[in-house]
Parts: sequence; C-alpha cells; structure tokens
Amino acid sequence: MMSKILKNISSFLPLSVNTITWDDPTLMLRGNGWSFSTIGSWRIVTSRCVVCGCYDQDTSQVLLELQSTKIISLEIQSTQLPIDPVFTFSNGSKLEIFSTTYLEPWILDFSSGTVYVASPSDPKNV
Repeated sequence: MMSKILKNISSFLPLSVNTITWDDPTLMLRGNGWSFSTIGSWRIVTSRCVVCGCYDQDTSQVLLELQSTKIISLEIQSTQLPIDPVFTFSNGSKLEIFSTTYLEPWILDFSSGTVYVASPSDPKNV
C-alpha cells in the first residue's frame, strides 16, 4: 500500500514547505495545498548522521531551517514494515517518521481532496 501512496504523491512533488510546527506530540508540516501531521516519533538525518530527534533540545532551530525548503522525494522508511514515509528536503536533510501507535499515526492531506491516513494495524493496508 505504501508503494502505491508514494507513486500517487510523486505527481505532487516538489512540495514547498511554508511552516513546520512541533507541539509535542504533533509535528505539522504545511505548504500551499497540502499538510502533513504525525503524532509518532521522528528524526532529522543527513547521509552522515542524525541531526536531531523529536525530543532533542535543538529541534526548533533545525525545523526552522527546513522551512522554505522543498520536499523533493518520498521513500518508505522500512522494508520490514512499509508503513512510514521518509521525506527528502531540497537541502539534503531527511525527515524519518516512526509510527508509534496503531491509530492514525500520520495524515497527509492535499487540498485537492486526496487524503492519506496511515493504518499500521491493518495488514491489508501495509
């Protein structure tokens, strides 16, 4: 299912990121015509290291630096359980999402009416 979602989302890319807010437990990314929210854990990485995790002290500054970038690609977080996305930003950073609850851990909403809601406890949707 996640592969199908990523294929469908690719037609919307790149996505300009206008705002990012972290109000524990919710991370919200917004742009013109789209939004993403998660109540799961997350981290920002580069190809060489973990930049920050959701509970690190410098998360606000790191997230602020991602505003005004673009999401240029999406990938599947894990092949073991392909339910979570990884967003790649135009500055090379990646946002990795980790579902930590079975009930709607993330939602990706497009103003066109297309909405994707994770359902990691439903085997037919994985």
